[in-house]
Amino acid sequence: MQNLFYSALSQVRNMTLKSLKNFPNKLFFIFILFTNSAKADWFALNMTRGVTDISNEVFELHMLIFWICVAIGAVSYTHLTLPTIYSV
Repeated sequence: MQNLFYSALSQVRNMTLKSLKNFPNKLFFIFILFTNSAKADWFALNMTRGVTDISNEVFELHMLIFWICVAIGAVSYTHLTLPTIYSV
């Protein structure tokens, strides 16, 4: 694993201006190569549906609040992005 890292580093070090267009691809490859151990089980992060009536109500409230946060995030992102795109 270290040999691969050092060979990638030497390739990056020996790049010429002509090959700089491939630099983001190599950097992305190095990033993905060393972050495999940091992957999480994304489905285990969300709250699961409960067994009792009260836990189902808590789950429904959790999902309602989650979608409200998603809507606020989408509106905020749009509000910040559109002026950047359409600025003259």
